[in-house]
Amino acid sequence: MTSRLIRRLAAAALLTCAAPLSAQPDTVADRARLDRFFAEVDTDSTPGCVVGVARRGQPTLLRAYGLANLETGTPNTPATVFEAGSVSKQFTAAAVLMLAQQGRLSLDDDVRWYLPELPDYGTPVTLRQMLNHTSGLREWSAVAEIGGWPRGTSVYTQGDVLRMAARQRALNFAPGTEYLYSNTNYTLAAIVVERVSGMPFAEFTRRALFAPLGMAHTGWRDDFRGVVRGRADAYGSMGGGGWRLNMPFENTLGHAALLTTVEDLLRWNANLDAPSVGGDDFARRMQEPGRLAGGRAASYALGLDVGMRGGTPSVSHAGATGGYHSFLGRYPARGLSVALLCNAGSINTEEMGPLLADLFLPPPPPVAPMGTVPATTLSAAELAAPLGLYRNARTAMPVTVEARPGGFSVNGGAPYVARSATRFATADGSREARLLAPGEGGRGALHILRATGDTTRLVPVDAWRADASPADFAGEYTSDEADARVVIRSEGDALVLYTRPEVEMRLEPAYRDALQAPDDGWLFVFERDAGGRVTAMTAWTTRSRAIRFERLR
Repeated sequence: MTSRLIRRLAAAALLTCAAPLSAQPDTVADRARLDRFFAEVDTDSTPGCVVGVARRGQPTLLRAYGLANLETGTPNTPATVFEAGSVSKQFTAAAVLMLAQQGRLSLDDDVRWYLPELPDYGTPVTLRQMLNHTSGLREWSAVAEIGGWPRGTSVYTQGDVLRMAARQRALNFAPGTEYLYSNTNYTLAAIVVERVSGMPFAEFTRRALFAPLGMAHTGWRDDFRGVVRGRADAYGSMGGGGWRLNMPFENTLGHAALLTTVEDLLRWNANLDAPSVGGDDFARRMQEPGRLAGGRAASYALGLDVGMRGGTPSVSHAGATGGYHSFLGRYPARGLSVALLCNAGSINTEEMGPLLADLFLPPPPPVAPMGTVPATTLSAAELAAPLGLYRNARTAMPVTVEARPGGFSVNGGAPYVARSATRFATADGSREARLLAPGEGGRGALHILRATGDTTRLVPVDAWRADASPADFAGEYTSDEADARVVIRSEGDALVLYTRPEVEMRLEPAYRDALQAPDDGWLFVFERDAGGRVTAMTAWTTRSRAIRFERLR
């Protein structure tokens, strides 16, 4: 089957399924731009993508590329059903907001009113904080991974996620003080919708959202064994070339698992532009950024990233589950919507989606250059003062500060140049580093300040001791929070961490009494008693911090 035939089939599907949305004629130039953009998957031998573009709520382009099924040679068409990954989150948030509009809950309610299984952390976690990702709840998939069963190795259910969340004795941070993306927020939010509405989550969203908007091909994958007519299979690329199936086989939803088409996603975006469901207040609240303690705005609203793209306000989200990748973006000031659904796991829609939108956005206005930071000449001792090894005070991850001409870089990033002996800044002025006075034993902490108002504190740490004995750390550890036992073994010159049955991590020194698994993204920080014996450790990864393990032997 040739790519030309695929395009003919896609064009035929466009005529049949675009009509209900009153698609406006696209231009030859627009089609050619899209075809060049997706040339890599515009073949009869690869999975691919479907893309939809709308202006002022009306589709102008619906194009399909590649195959929905490699075994049968079935092409993708604009009517093909895909899984939307984290693009799904905005629909979960919308369901919670609909219940709030009905007076059946408030976004500022404590989640424990609806999920009493969760522990009392001493301060309430609100539904709003969950939907804004400012709750501090640990990422459930990370807890599952360190427990030995990463996603993709077990058929997880909503109940499994609730039980994992209920075992956590701590949060990543105090609610409302940080933004940190966590799927747990939205999996639990779907359970809240069920308990408040008294009906299955899929049924509530169908009645409240999908049916009124004419989203006839949208629903939830609440049973991975279910047969879905017109669905594309998802694929991951293999190292030596070729493809293999990479389908989700879990029964969790809310954070992901929406089954939909680009046409239906454009309908949804049109409702946020001109609300027929929920009204203007609903659309406004969906797009209202969350706020952190102190009033600073975050860049996340209700299941939506809000920001700017080339000088134009943007409201968007990307997603990925298995080999399904997605992007949905709105640019209200330009009346533009872009929907992208792919079944090729090699396509990074988080990067490609905004680039795709750029094809249809006018060039950004020229940006006045920011003032450069005047350099200050420092002595060799002053330049050396910030250099060395640090620990991120929030994440515990190691950070290296290395010398650069007139200043330093942090983990190899953009250089900071000296403004004084204690203040450094990037050339564009977007970040500033302040070196604090030394504490006992030497170097002072570094504070990194961003133009957004966010601050990162870097605490100096000692390097891993070359004479550290592997026997100090080898042993068996157990965690009630992860419901797991892990074993650290000394194998030659290396330490290796095992969790039954699926996880094996090779550990490398991070800093004193801390080991990292760079291929897996985990860090393990060890604790000693008064006699110097290692008695416990905490496990850290991007979205789950300080999961506690006690040493058994």
